Amino acid sequence: MQNRGRNLPPPVPINDMIRASEIRVISENKEPLGVMSYMEAQAMANDAGVDLVLVVPDASPPVARLIEISKYRYELTKADKENKKKQRDAIVETKELKLRPATDVHDYQVRVRAAQKFLEKGQRVKLTLQFRGREMAHQDVGRDMFNRFVEDMGEAAVVEADAKMVGRQMTMVLGPKKDI
Repeated sequence: MQNRGRNLPPPVPINDMIRASEIRVISENKEPLGVMSYMEAQAMANDAGVDLVLVVPDASPPVARLIEISKYRYELTKADKENKKKQRDAIVETKELKLRPATDVHDYQVRVRAAQKFLEKGQRVKLTLQFRGREMAHQDVGRDMFNRFVEDMGEAAVVEADAKMVGRQMTMVLGPKKDI
């Protein structure tokens, strides 16, 4: 059986492929039916017109479910898509705003408003302050600018990473305030 480009889950033992002598059986509507021999469970599946699918082979005794294999595979792919969606939603995007020690008041305010918009959307904001030439001697101006930026953001932002120098750049990361 080839996969032919479809995103099917790995094959699971069904019906004759199950090798356990005793199995715990679960009904079509996920209600436990108890532990019984493989032959009893297979007869029950045949009477119901469904497959006997081994869902937890590592358990003691193994767990099998009365369900059509196509329906079981559909449930697995649906659960996999949901997990991927949750994982994708958990990723927090980081936006970068660049400043200079000589940034004018109006340009500074534009950056503050942009940071507020990003934080409202739940994104992180990385502030980068670029020093050139003799500006390196005045790193305190950059720290003051970052402190003023945090004050201007008010309650909307939380400092996730304090200001630190990396080469000629000073960086700080702000995150959205978590409502708990």
